[in-house]
Amino acid sequence: MRLPFRRASSPRPAPPPYGSARFARRFDRFRRFLDHRPVLDALERVAPLAGARVVELGAGTGVLTAPIARRARVVVAADRSPAMLALARRNLDARRLANVRLLLADHRRLPLAGGSADLVLSAFAFDGLVHDAPDDSWSLELDRAVREMLRLRAPGGAVAFVGTPLGRPNIGRRLEQTWGFRRRVFLVRWRFPSRRLARATVRLFFGRRVWLDYAPHWPRALVTFCGVWWVRPSSP
Repeated sequence: MRLPFRRASSPRPAPPPYGSARFARRFDRFRRFLDHRPVLDALERVAPLAGARVVELGAGTGVLTAPIARRARVVVAADRSPAMLALARRNLDARRLANVRLLLADHRRLPLAGGSADLVLSAFAFDGLVHDAPDDSWSLELDRAVREMLRLRAPGGAVAFVGTPLGRPNIGRRLEQTWGFRRRVFLVRWRFPSRRLARATVRLFFGRRVWLDYAPHWPRALVTFCGVWWVRPSSP
């Protein structure tokens, strides 16, 4: 029996285009061109997933949720876009993953009990939340999210962010200097079945300049830096 979809009270709506069904379909397709195995390996080094209670924030269409759910005991996958969650439900049902509960909410306020998760995770999601904020308030939004994630962390559990270490504003630096997060950087690979899809994906996630740099090298894999930032009571 699958876990139910739950709606948080008065969630802040996802802005266009993120909240649209069209964007959700594109996102769902394009994210599958990323090899997530290095991400999962990095998370395992932060907090073992086997038998864990995981809260994933900004889960999108469940592309990363699915492999996490195969290892974890239970996953609460939250996103602020109903269109994203609708695709996530379809994707998870197709894989017969019944240990995932979907929740319409964002990083800053979640209707979940404190201390209820062994791993609280935000992967490739927080840039969008920060970039929605005015230039002078992104750090405040980040701090609100971190406080909420720390509230959800169980004793001995971990909070982790996954994303690019090269973005602006420098979210990673804020996590390290203000909140004491540790960082590990690794490489991930994107492989595209066609030049058209390569162009659309790279421009969406990385911008026009990266596409122009990469285009002469297609169909070789696009290799990018990725980072995991984490905090727990006793970091290695």
